[in-house]
Amino acid sequence: MRQGQPEKHYHVLNPRLETAILTFLLIILAFIPQVLASSGGGGGGDTADPSAASTVSSMSVNGQGVSGDQTINTSDRTVTLEVSFVGQPNEFQVCEDRSFKGCSWKNLPFNGRIAVILSEGAGLKKIYFRARYLGRPGPVMVANVNYVPR
Repeated sequence: MRQGQPEKHYHVLNPRLETAILTFLLIILAFIPQVLASSGGGGGGDTADPSAASTVSSMSVNGQGVSGDQTINTSDRTVTLEVSFVGQPNEFQVCEDRSFKGCSWKNLPFNGRIAVILSEGAGLKKIYFRARYLGRPGPVMVANVNYVPR
């Protein structure tokens, strides 16, 4: 190169295309840790806690906190289940059957409020709830509800 002449830069690709390709690669690289965590890390055993993203931190029925063997009384057949989580599960199941037989997975509402219709007939009902993230169900929570119709 001669003195006084500007240095020439050669591009194999169009500069806009190079930028688009680099951006795409950076996006792909950003998702690799999530993919590895969901697939068990690539051969070293599953190092991710399967329930970490779907663990219930608190649950209430009609605004009353659920803990232990506490029973919540209601005269309405429809109750509101409010759930808070550690992590961000995307689906849930709620059922009066502890095996969740016949209860399908549903999309979790953003606000964590779920309307539950109790089975017919007065008496103690057990509401079983669980959430899942990346296809992995978390632990089951139970709420005892005593339905006393008016």
